[in-house]
Amino acid sequence: MYYLIEITTKENDTEKAIYQYETRDEAIAMFHQKLGGAMKNADYLAEMLMVIDDCGAIQIYDYWQRPIESEEVEA
Repeated sequence: MYYLIEITTKENDTEKAIYQYETRDEAIAMFHQKLGGAMKNADYLAEMLMVIDDCGAIQIYDYWQRPIESEEVEA
């Protein structure tokens, strides 16, 4: 078994979830799908994803944070 752990940060909310998959490929495919979805969704401020096996060994990990856009002030 493989487990996908997800922590999603939005402006006023943090969501946590664990998903179970039979194969490593299924878990890693969903890892990439969720990471891409977070990057495309303006509501997401940050996304932490990790796939572990049933012994707790990390298979893949990533943390993405939306860049903060600042307005440039002219001097």
